[in-house]
Amino acid sequence: MKQVLLPVGALVLACALAPAAVLIRLSDAQLVEHARHVVVATVTAVQPSWMDPDADGVSQIYTTIEVRVDQVLHGDARVGDPMSFIQQGGTIGRVQYRIHGMPEFAPGDRALLFLEGNLTACKYSAIVGLAQGRWIVRTDADGRDVARRDFTGCCFANPDGTPAQQDLTPDQGEEPLADLIGRFQQEIARRREAQDGEVAK
Repeated sequence: MKQVLLPVGALVLACALAPAAVLIRLSDAQLVEHARHVVVATVTAVQPSWMDPDADGVSQIYTTIEVRVDQVLHGDARVGDPMSFIQQGGTIGRVQYRIHGMPEFAPGDRALLFLEGNLTACKYSAIVGLAQGRWIVRTDADGRDVARRDFTGCCFANPDGTPAQQDLTPDQGEEPLADLIGRFQQEIARRREAQDGEVAK
């Protein structure tokens, strides 16, 4: 498994538990802090291709994920807008390049996404904190939208450098999407108030 740099808030470290991406656990506030866009969206297309972003003659598989915005919590997107972002990894023919901790998508998937500002630059991923910045959304038997995260292939460490351990893994249980959105709307509002206070000084 190739080890590469992760986006802000995440590090690849040695993991004694299993081959995995070891991520620095992000709080709700940190997810909001590093996200330029927070949206609920439906995946409309997934397109892997060979790319050489560094122009060094070495191509790797990157995947472009196209989505339709269903709800906007933060950012300048509008409902119904198309958005796309690029992340490393994917499958072309018999060649598969998978990265632990990298969310995978398929057309029709629904997700709550925390995305950085530059979505289409060829880099590791535009998703804040990798698996931490994607909630999988589904409709349950009662017709409610529920959401959860998937940390398969991930271990977590604290920012203070203490060793990775399984009990640091954030909750992967389902919760009502409306409750999750409400929680993050409050966090986004707190951050805006703090920023407005700094500007007013």
